[in-house]
Amino acid sequence: MILPSSELQGSDFKLEAGLNLQKMKPLLAPGAVEFVERMGFCKGLEVAGSITTEGLSFEGIIKGTDFDFLDYSLASLFGKLYYQDGKVTLSDFSVADRALIVNCPLAFFDTSVGGCLFDTKKFEVESLRPCLLSSKGERKKLSSPFMLEKIDFQNVHGDLADLDSLQGSGYISFVNSFDTETNPVFGMAKEIIGRIGLDPVLMVPVVGRLDFQLGGGKMNFTKMVDTYSDQQRSYFFLWHKTPSYIDFDGNVNIDIRMKQYVLFKFTELFIISVDGTIGNPQVHLK
Repeated sequence: MILPSSELQGSDFKLEAGLNLQKMKPLLAPGAVEFVERMGFCKGLEVAGSITTEGLSFEGIIKGTDFDFLDYSLASLFGKLYYQDGKVTLSDFSVADRALIVNCPLAFFDTSVGGCLFDTKKFEVESLRPCLLSSKGERKKLSSPFMLEKIDFQNVHGDLADLDSLQGSGYISFVNSFDTETNPVFGMAKEIIGRIGLDPVLMVPVVGRLDFQLGGGKMNFTKMVDTYSDQQRSYFFLWHKTPSYIDFDGNVNIDIRMKQYVLFKFTELFIISVDGTIGNPQVHLK
């Protein structure tokens, strides 16, 4: 609802309202509409704050509970908003869910020149467990030890109406554990590994980091560093003869080689290939 407030001056109003961005698309700039459709924002968001009709500005907060994002439902969202002349400043933004945590200190959006220009110096995703990302109306159980410990984005900018235009850099750090029942390496490769007499522990990275550059609608991996199997018996690195990336639709393509600090090194000939999607990765040996 929108109510005039005695605490505000002139033609100022207080606003508290549910925010269904799908229904608000006729009111949004074309670039913002495309971004809303791509991200799947639908329900669970609210805004509250004060509107100044002279110059048309808004200052307040955005919050969400069990809100929609892409094909998932996330628990809570909070951020501070300031809007004027087609430009939005978002500060102290956070998302909290059992599957992930997101923090962004400061970001800028500009729809005044067409599109939806975006710029931020830094934002982070922490403790991302893909197996816990839940679709609307479901609640998944922990079924995999794999966790993206941190995704650090730096100097990200571009037009959100054209995700191919986004540029930036960053890194992903991950932790894992060796588990033949839940680790995807063994969904396809267990039989092969058994036949050649290979110790499967050597094939599983349990800790590591991937550096990336954003471009072309993808998170393009440039380097894998400090990536080891249990007890550092194997060292893993990117196979640069093929591109490794995760695109903005969640598709995965990563090829990895390894160096082993053990007596038998014939397994260094293998390529560990990861494809599929973030929510359902598939691992193969080549």
